Amino acid sequence: MARDPVCGMIVDEDKGWTSLHEGQTYYFCSGFCKNLFERDPKRHLTDVPSMSLAEYLVSIEDYEQYVGPETVERIIKKAKRLRNTHVAHINATYYGGGVAELLGPLTLLMNTLGIKTGWRAIQGPPDFFSITKKIYNALQGAEINITERKLHLLQYVIAENALRNHLDHDLVVIQDPQPLLMINPTTKLAKLRAILWSDISRLVLHVICRR
Repeated sequence: MARDPVCGMIVDEDKGWTSLHEGQTYYFCSGFCKNLFERDPKRHLTDVPSMSLAEYLVSIEDYEQYVGPETVERIIKKAKRLRNTHVAHINATYYGGGVAELLGPLTLLMNTLGIKTGWRAIQGPPDFFSITKKIYNALQGAEINITERKLHLLQYVIAENALRNHLDHDLVVIQDPQPLLMINPTTKLAKLRAILWSDISRLVLHVICRR
């Protein structure tokens, strides 16, 4: 086990993120801590005053070295039209997987650009996620069997999340199939001005509607 030099969390050396600095490997709990470390290793390896919140947050200007000043300026210009828009991203989990890895920095970056952005993860029992895993497998060609009881559980958990989350935002982005059924005539989510979801979620909706 090792200690994350940025946040101090104890991490498994076989599972955490790593960075090599001056011949030594350092371990991190997340890609966010790894990126902070690589921006200024000395700050996290010596006793220095704590960073302010503004210093911790990555800004759009930090990406200029990778995408160029023209791209950064274009993003800033487009973001101005969306300032004070209230946005929520919804996915299946806060940890693990590509969506969770992207939403962490993305939602922070959107807020630094003046777009009020939140991140919600759907909650449910293990059986719920085993059902949605079967749906994933079906999209890849596997033969599955979903009983009426499991369908009722799926709908019940979705209804709970729709009630719990108070999604009265200007824009809701559905990032995973699991929250997709929250879009139905009985929930507030159906009345939003705009709803977006990924291609994989669109396919899952098609599979469910065919049953």
